[in-house]
Amino acid sequence: MRSGRLESAPLLFIPVLMAGLGYIMFKNFIWPLADEVWDDGDTLIVRIGNQEQRIALSEISDVSYSNYKNVPRVTIVLRQPSIFGPEIIFSPPATLLPFAGNSVIEELIERINAKRGT
Repeated sequence: MRSGRLESAPLLFIPVLMAGLGYIMFKNFIWPLADEVWDDGDTLIVRIGNQEQRIALSEISDVSYSNYKNVPRVTIVLRQPSIFGPEIIFSPPATLLPFAGNSVIEELIERINAKRGT
């Protein structure tokens, strides 16, 4: 006759494994996202938690946009680190066509390139 403890060990391992994987996914995909990013002409207003900072478009050195993920992301790399670090990551406004380009982000990238002089 076998002990009930040995047979239930895999049942305890699965929830612990799922919690660990959930933590890793949230840490990499959700928690780095800014709470709000507002376009204010020549600046972006970024809010994460209770902190808010204005970032001039001319202070942005690179922008990348990926809409082929479950959570579309825009990554803005800054020339000088802000209070949030060297880059700002946020999710752009949703579009009706999931794999089409986002016109709001494409227009923002054009404006940033114009401010950089490229």
